[in-house]
Amino acid sequence: MGTLLSSADRDRIAAKIAEVELATAGELVVHVTQRSSGYGFVRALYAASGAYVVAQVAVLTEPFAGSDFYFADWALPSLPVLAGVLWLLLGVPALLRRVLPSSVVDLAVLRRAETAFLENRVHRTVAASGVLILVSELEHQVQILADEGIHQRVGVEGWTKHVAQIVEQIRAGRTLEGLLTAIDAIGRELAEAFPPSPEDENELPNAVVDTKR
Repeated sequence: MGTLLSSADRDRIAAKIAEVELATAGELVVHVTQRSSGYGFVRALYAASGAYVVAQVAVLTEPFAGSDFYFADWALPSLPVLAGVLWLLLGVPALLRRVLPSSVVDLAVLRRAETAFLENRVHRTVAASGVLILVSELEHQVQILADEGIHQRVGVEGWTKHVAQIVEQIRAGRTLEGLLTAIDAIGRELAEAFPPSPEDENELPNAVVDTKR
């Protein structure tokens, strides 16, 4: 389980989804993933670059005063070890998050959201009224994807507004509050576009979906 939401938080989110879906034929899914990518290429690039810098320092270093011992004598053979240590350090979420290029993060989270949209069958609702909120914990990023029925009504700017609000709350340490507020707002939009009918069924689970990737 990730760190942004507790078990109690997840229960409250599931209850909120059940509440808003009483007023609409639409469906909401909240999917929390620990990370959207392993970022292996980025970690390898930083590790190799760091080791290369050390190699250059080793080559240029003069002997220690009064000694024939060269820094390069032990540093150069140790470069694979150093690269491995850097690789491991970059696996720490707080550190990795600081060095990841924003363009790489944005693409990784979008791709993970697209996969989650299919995994959770958000595209299979009868009225094409499914909405996915993906929270990617490592990156502190959010993506909202919606099926065509509701997307045509809300538009990209509408989802962008909700994403910005949730991300702001995540960075302030109020992830639960951000998600509950967004679920309320999206629920109202769904209720207006897709009012409930006696034939409605709960097509998608209300419980928060948790994955490592």
